[in-house]
Amino acid sequence: MFWNYLLAVDELNIQQLISHIQGYLVKHQAKFLYQKPTGILETIHQHESFTDLWNFCLETICKEPKILFDSDKFVNLKEPLLELLLKRDDLNMNEIEIWESLLKWSFSQENMENDPTKWNKDDITKVERSLYRFIPLIRFYDIEPTDFFYKVYNYRDVLPKDLIHDLLEFHIVPNTKLKTSITPSRKPNLNFKIDSTLIQSNHIPLFASWIDRKDSSHYNNKNIPYDFKLLYHSGRDGFNAASFHRKYGKNISTAKLGYVNDPDSAIYCVDSQGPQMGVLICQDDNKWVNYDDNATCYPDIGIPNTSDIPNFKVEYYEVFQVLKNKNV
Repeated sequence: MFWNYLLAVDELNIQQLISHIQGYLVKHQAKFLYQKPTGILETIHQHESFTDLWNFCLETICKEPKILFDSDKFVNLKEPLLELLLKRDDLNMNEIEIWESLLKWSFSQENMENDPTKWNKDDITKVERSLYRFIPLIRFYDIEPTDFFYKVYNYRDVLPKDLIHDLLEFHIVPNTKLKTSITPSRKPNLNFKIDSTLIQSNHIPLFASWIDRKDSSHYNNKNIPYDFKLLYHSGRDGFNAASFHRKYGKNISTAKLGYVNDPDSAIYCVDSQGPQMGVLICQDDNKWVNYDDNATCYPDIGIPNTSDIPNFKVEYYEVFQVLKNKNV
């Protein structure tokens, strides 16, 4: 209803009402974009006075791209709008998903099957023309090797030969130096925060990857399968084991982080034993003991073994509950 009011008021050029209705839609009727995202986005784009709505829609779609990209009408999106979205650094999609969405859109424009093995020369030319303006907007170097091989390389006939060559070299030859400058990775504005004085949000994808023992193809901010909830901070809740177990018990999945005196060092482990990290045990003060002289836990941060120093001090540590993220 208010959407129709806005269009009518714009026809009458009543600027003050235009501003008020835009504000109302953004604040109280934000779900209007979910109903017909393609049509609404194109209509707003055609009205220069709908600046507030335009910015709101772009930010919302970039944060929740499924609103548009999973819509049945996505393939009807006009070229300039698709180009504008693919240029956005804050588009919250994995690059391979962006590439597959672009292919879906392209094949729909040309009324073609998504099967390169059945294409003739004319088909290849059509797809090349359809994709031409968008290829520089895809961050191909952010696509993982497996996805590149199965989901990009299969379309090599419609991609620039030098691009395919450089991508093959990048994925096959270790420590390859890029011959050309590439567009930086996207950085979606997710407002992803972690309640911690030890770590920042950009550490969480790595920790989640360690939990799942991912030696390569680490998680990123867009596909973290866990939530980290701060349970315990030694400076706030006490430094001894009894304090932790009294407050939270042992039957909980936890990730523990300790900040050693060296500002570049930290301790990380996942288990359910409270303030014990592998072979490291916290005593009833701020002293930690390595009880295994032959242990190789955390070899790169200089933790002493008992043959050198019987214990060492940790300034403070934090304990997080690790919860499965149901949205991933």
